[in-house]
Amino acid sequence: MIRRAPLKTAGFATLVTVAMLIFVSMAVMTLSRLTVLEAQRTQQANVEAQRRQLLLAGSAAALAKLDDEPAFVGSLTVRLPSSLLYADANVTVEIAEADERRTAVVQAVYADGLVQQIVVLTPVDERWTPTSVAIDRLR
Repeated sequence: MIRRAPLKTAGFATLVTVAMLIFVSMAVMTLSRLTVLEAQRTQQANVEAQRRQLLLAGSAAALAKLDDEPAFVGSLTVRLPSSLLYADANVTVEIAEADERRTAVVQAVYADGLVQQIVVLTPVDERWTPTSVAIDRLR
């Protein structure tokens, strides 16, 4: 003889099953969204880090140029690796004279963003030394 569950018990089990499926679906969607947000944050952090590296390269190029030619005033373009050229990256440096000091304005373009760094350099023991640095995000 086969015993069957009462009809009320089967309905309750179905309701619990549907509720569990809804709960698990919401949890999976939430985890998926968190994963996407984390990937976007990581990508943005990578872009910002690359822009800072480009600014450092521009500052180093300005220091090297002034060490070679202490009286240099003008603009220079920093050569970048080919992998960055494919990403439409570039770094330009404008060196201007201000009294005994030099002001180097470094602009870096990467991933449709432009950042600028202003480095004030003063001569110390026949070498140029950065005395102040300011960074601006232009776009």
